[in-house]
Amino acid sequence: MLLVEGKTTDEIDSIYAEAIGKTCFVTRHDKFIRRFRELGNFSIEVRSSIADIVGKKDCNVYIVDTEVPDIHLWPAPILTDPEAFNKTWLFLVPKLSETHRMEMFPNNSWCFTRNYNAISEVVSFLKQRVNPELARKIKEVNYLENVCSFFIRMENNKDYILKVGDLPEADSSGIIEYEIGENNRYFRVKQKSGNEFEVPWDDILYHCEPRYEYYKGNQDNNIQKDRVERVSNKIRQLRKAKGVSITDLAKQAGMKRPNLSRIESGKHLPSLETIERLSEALKVPVAEIVSFGSNR
Repeated sequence: MLLVEGKTTDEIDSIYAEAIGKTCFVTRHDKFIRRFRELGNFSIEVRSSIADIVGKKDCNVYIVDTEVPDIHLWPAPILTDPEAFNKTWLFLVPKLSETHRMEMFPNNSWCFTRNYNAISEVVSFLKQRVNPELARKIKEVNYLENVCSFFIRMENNKDYILKVGDLPEADSSGIIEYEIGENNRYFRVKQKSGNEFEVPWDDILYHCEPRYEYYKGNQDNNIQKDRVERVSNKIRQLRKAKGVSITDLAKQAGMKRPNLSRIESGKHLPSLETIERLSEALKVPVAEIVSFGSNR
């Protein structure tokens, strides 16, 4: 559950509703709609048929009751919306074993057994998806050797493919070990060469989540390069001012020395998680590391 201090239940529901966005519920079952509205202050449109959502592109979430009479028109809605595969699709089905009757499920789709209690499960699922704390925790990691990438599932059930080649800390040797670290906030990687590094949650979102504030695709290259240089200079400046070696600072921050060396040389922008660890080791506020004052 998302915790918001000082907020009433109604205010928290409104926060969830805003984060989830506009929802379209396709059903002819009035009890489902009433239950959905009881559980949250959602922005919802109700449609009674699949035909009603063909060409409809203004919703973020679609809940489809597969007992509507024209379910045979599926997958027309996703064939007519180029952005359909980036949205969330939830299906209420009589039995989970009967999903084979439908074709072309979008990537972001889930099925729930069709009954009154399923609406509570759907609402809980949607709130989980937008809970910022769960977006920062890693649930599962698997290495896909054929494509040299990690398959990552976060606690909010969002899945990502992270290419090893996108990680500046990695070298060209193969991956031999990986495990999720403390508090599920990062995962460790060991390569055949002996190189070891950590991948924190915000590095994952930086490379893979377009909605993340600091997603790499949202930043101008020149601004990004300038930011990397400023942060690397500030960390090196603070370390030297305190008379700490790069080896000792890496140890105090719980990092591998090569990782810190890459950061100080401006080859890698550290994640927020890493900056917080460095600020604690250097005994300075995070703001002092990321400030845009003169670092030279």
